[in-house]
Amino acid sequence: MPLAFTGQEYVWRDVYNQLGVNDSALNDFFTGPAFLPWNRMGNINTWAGPLTPSWHQQQLALQKKILTRERAFGMKPVLPGFAGHVPPAMAKIYPKANIVQLQSWCLQDGTYYLDPTDPLFSTISTRFIQRQTELFGTDHLYNFDPFNELYPPSNSTTYLANCARNMFQAMVNADPQGIWVIQGWFLYNHASFWQEPQAKAFFGGVPIGKMLVLDLWSEEHPVWTRTQSFYGHEWIWCMLHNFGGRTGMYGDLPSISTGPVSARKSARNMVGTGITMEALLTNVVVYDMMNEMSWRTVSVNVPDWLTAYVFRRYGGFVPKPSLDLLQTAWNILYQTVYSCNTHQGGTSNSLIAMRPTLVPPSTTVLYYSPSSLIPALQSFVQAASGFANTNSSTFPYDFADLTRQCLSNLFLQTHTSMVAAYNSSNYDAFSKAKGLMLSIIADMETLLASQPQNLLGTWTAYARGWATNSAEAALLEWNARTQLTLWAQNSPDSVLHDYAYKLWAGLVGDFYYPRWNLFLERLDESMQFGTPFDYNAFISDVVQLEYAWTLQNKNYYPQTP
Repeated sequence: MPLAFTGQEYVWRDVYNQLGVNDSALNDFFTGPAFLPWNRMGNINTWAGPLTPSWHQQQLALQKKILTRERAFGMKPVLPGFAGHVPPAMAKIYPKANIVQLQSWCLQDGTYYLDPTDPLFSTISTRFIQRQTELFGTDHLYNFDPFNELYPPSNSTTYLANCARNMFQAMVNADPQGIWVIQGWFLYNHASFWQEPQAKAFFGGVPIGKMLVLDLWSEEHPVWTRTQSFYGHEWIWCMLHNFGGRTGMYGDLPSISTGPVSARKSARNMVGTGITMEALLTNVVVYDMMNEMSWRTVSVNVPDWLTAYVFRRYGGFVPKPSLDLLQTAWNILYQTVYSCNTHQGGTSNSLIAMRPTLVPPSTTVLYYSPSSLIPALQSFVQAASGFANTNSSTFPYDFADLTRQCLSNLFLQTHTSMVAAYNSSNYDAFSKAKGLMLSIIADMETLLASQPQNLLGTWTAYARGWATNSAEAALLEWNARTQLTLWAQNSPDSVLHDYAYKLWAGLVGDFYYPRWNLFLERLDESMQFGTPFDYNAFISDVVQLEYAWTLQNKNYYPQTP
């Protein structure tokens, strides 16, 4: 049951054009490609746009290919529905419609929301599903999330019940067989609003059997346990695992290996497992195990499972001494990075990828001893000889990944030494720590460049590949660069910068290194001249440095190691 959201902007453009919203006004609604997920959920409008006509056409063609292949495999794609978020122009075109501007999301301007009780809501929902069905067909599954990280206009239980009832009715007006697929994230993210009366009222507005709830972060913060198993609606136990695809070794294998099995025994209306990650290509072992949990009926013995995983991962033609060493390494990793019990939001962030500061963010705190990874790294070093005559791609990738994590941890420790030296006016110790910090970043850049999965050039080339002219190429690459770095406007007040950081070759050397070099040079000058370090001036300068990097589009990074 894959989420199939590609190409929906083509459909929305058709529908809103029919309702009097022209393409110029839609430029104030649709975001750029890199930020469409948040536009679709009603969090932001217009940022990093516009979408070009060629983009719409290409996405339409791609969606048709995606759906054809998914259905050929027997999958039932989940298509989008209408949650109530509308272009700003709709408020002017339909002045009598009950359209309100919602509160700001992460300092971005509030989006516009059409109340489900307004007759125009049903009109839009029906037209959208009908047009979408004409283009793509349907498997009768529709995802729409009206209050994703947004507060409803009222906490009245009557209002919330009517909201759900009218949204559902608008869907079945177009497709009587329709089932509403909804994320349960809003119940966790705004738990203080969604108390039991509010949650029960909302879910009570939809008939049992016509809604499917994704318990989005079941492995760390399950919602089913505090909502009477979603008040009788069928639901799916989902692993979220990562936020923004941020790079770092992390997982909670103890929870993943037991949680789905326990939930099935406790809740008869749990109907499956899902993966709701914000990005791919991180921590392969976690996804390998999670994908097995859909058919497992008993909890996994993780050490035994890892023995089989090592064999599958590296192959049976590798000498046994090397496999034994890797088994030792993975047992260490299981007991450390892959047994996180802090219920935190993904990996401990790499300080290398954070905007420089004397006081590291709390999100960089490690939940394990950094020295505990060294024996695992030593085992990888010793096992390397067994791969000398193989074409393994998994071993060098994992070796590089573990080395990168150890370098990241060393950087965090060295930062502590640097700050202590700075605060005690010990210039010699400061200079030593400064040099080591910059060397670690430079070494990481070299390391990452050895693996095709860790290249910024692949990311930016894919973005440019959708362009039909140089102007589109520049806009699309800017989207790709901005999502990884500033995310939102180039303002010192931004709360989203580095949300989706990646430790990739090119990004580490050309973005993170210059930031830290500027920071450390400013501290160096402060110590040498006995002047206070002006952090506000540094932030102002570093934001401009960051923004200048996002605008570059002539520096084509390598796509191969």
